[in-house]
Amino acid sequence: MPAFDPGTVVYFLHTLCLVVSRLLAFVLFAYHFDPGSWAYPASAVAYHVTVMAVLHGVTIRKGQEKFVKPPVASYVPHKRF
Repeated sequence: MPAFDPGTVVYFLHTLCLVVSRLLAFVLFAYHFDPGSWAYPASAVAYHVTVMAVLHGVTIRKGQEKFVKPPVASYVPHKRF
């Protein structure tokens, strides 16, 4: 039996690729400005975070009335041996 689940490794690599690609995109974006001008990239990131948070808040509420949470007692976690 493997010491770790192969799905966990794939998920970790997926998350690692997402983080690295976002950092690389931000660094390349920041290089377009003059050296020492950190206000433009910082304001662009703040604007992006604000817009994405508002969009998330608007879209997450549309389907909540249809979603019913199952009772906690019916949840049985998978056991690993």
